[in-house]
Amino acid sequence: MYRVSLGRFQRLIQYKECLGDWINLQNHSKAAFAIMTSLYDAQTLTQNDTGNRLLEWYIRFDLLTSFISGSLPSLDREWLEATHRYFMHQSKEFPHDLGHKYDERAAMHRLIAQDVSGLFRRAGKVPPTDFQREASVISRNIAAWYRDLSPAMLDPSKVIADFPAELSHELRTDDDADSVTVYGDELWPTNHMMVHFWGLELMFNHHLALIQGESTPPDVTIIALKICQMFEAVQKRDPTPGAMLGVQAASGMAVPFLRKDPEVIMWGRMKQAMIERAG
Repeated sequence: MYRVSLGRFQRLIQYKECLGDWINLQNHSKAAFAIMTSLYDAQTLTQNDTGNRLLEWYIRFDLLTSFISGSLPSLDREWLEATHRYFMHQSKEFPHDLGHKYDERAAMHRLIAQDVSGLFRRAGKVPPTDFQREASVISRNIAAWYRDLSPAMLDPSKVIADFPAELSHELRTDDDADSVTVYGDELWPTNHMMVHFWGLELMFNHHLALIQGESTPPDVTIIALKICQMFEAVQKRDPTPGAMLGVQAASGMAVPFLRKDPEVIMWGRMKQAMIERAG
C-alpha cells in the first residue's frame, strides 16, 4: 500500500484547498464580468462615481486573476482608459481634493499593470524588437507615474521624521537618509499608494530581466527594501486592525529580494507568519 506521510498529506490537502479557491476565484470573475458587461459598456459605466467604484473593484479582481493565470485580463484596455479619464477629470475639476488625486494615480497604476500583464504574456510570441519597444514604453510610463505625482501628495511637512528610528535593525541602512519616506496625517494614503506601485515596478523589472536572460538588476533590491520598510511603517503606525494586510501582497513579493543575511531571512519569515496568523 502506498503510504503518505502526515506532512505530505497536509500539503496535498493545502494544494487541493488552494486549487479550489483558485477555481472559485475564476468563476466569480467570469460571473462578475458577464453581469457587468451585459448591463454597461465602458462609457456608460464610467459616467458617475458609483460606476467607477464598481469598475475599480472589478479591475483589481481582473488583474489579479490575469497575473496568476498568465492570461489576458477579461476587460479591454478601453475600460481602464475610461475610468482613468473620469478620475483625471475629477482631479482637474476639484484641484484641492486629495481623494481625486489618489484615484487618478491608482487608475493610471492599473493601466500600467494591464500593459505589464499583456507584455509578459506575449513574451516569446512577438519579435524581440517589438517586445523591447513595448518594454521601453512601460518603463517610461513607470517613470512618468512618479513624475506626475501631485506635490500635494508629497508634502514634506507631513513626513514622519522619527520613523527611521523605529525600523527593525534588519531593515536599516548605514545612512538613515536611505530609509523610505513615510507620510502622516491626511497623506497616510500616500504610503499605501507607493508600496502598491513599488510592487508592480519590482515585478516588472525582475521578470523583464529574466526574459532577457539578465541578472536581477540592483534596483529590485532597493525597491524590495522600501516595500518592507513601508510594511513596518503600516504595521507600527496604522491603528486600523489588520491594516498590514493591505500591503501584505507587496511585502510577500519583496522578501525574496532582500539581502541574503540570516537575520534578514528570519525577519521575512516572521513577518509572513504574522500575516498568516492575521488571516
